[in-house]
Amino acid sequence: MFAPSPTGNGNGARGCRRRGAYARCSGCCAWATTRCAPCFADDDVGALERWRAADIEAGLVDLAPGQLDRFLPAALGLGRLGAVSVRKGCYPGQEIVARLHFKGGNKRWLHRLAFTAAELPVPGTELVATGADAPGEVLQAAWTVPPGGVALAVLPESPAGAELSVPSTSVANFRVVSAIDDAND
Repeated sequence: MFAPSPTGNGNGARGCRRRGAYARCSGCCAWATTRCAPCFADDDVGALERWRAADIEAGLVDLAPGQLDRFLPAALGLGRLGAVSVRKGCYPGQEIVARLHFKGGNKRWLHRLAFTAAELPVPGTELVATGADAPGEVLQAAWTVPPGGVALAVLPESPAGAELSVPSTSVANFRVVSAIDDAND
């Protein structure tokens, strides 16, 4: 076993350079990494954006604090990650999740988007498709090559290539890359 290092310098020690040798940073260090994302970004400015873009490509959602209680597991694609089961266990909201799964009541799904914008879209940015009744919402976004980037959003069913707009501005263009399937067991 390695001795804890207050610097988290990659020698196998647990801990975060910002919070101390035994502190964990928002779960990053819990996954057997030696450095959390914020500490990794200190070394390379683009590293955090590449990390976020990779999470978006994998369909891993990181909700902002104001979004934590606004989405059902099916809308976030948690079934395909094995994070939700409709056949076993007991957890708050299980009846709602099972009802949505077996009766097909979910009307919003996780989608990958590509965008061009002057500023990085913030979580909660409203998106509207032409002819759509209900708006969608950006969950997270990352630059790939500014002014272009990738994002995850919860939207009503939208085909790949569909154009989306932000009602409050005309300087951002969004395009649906793909829907992320929620394959529950």
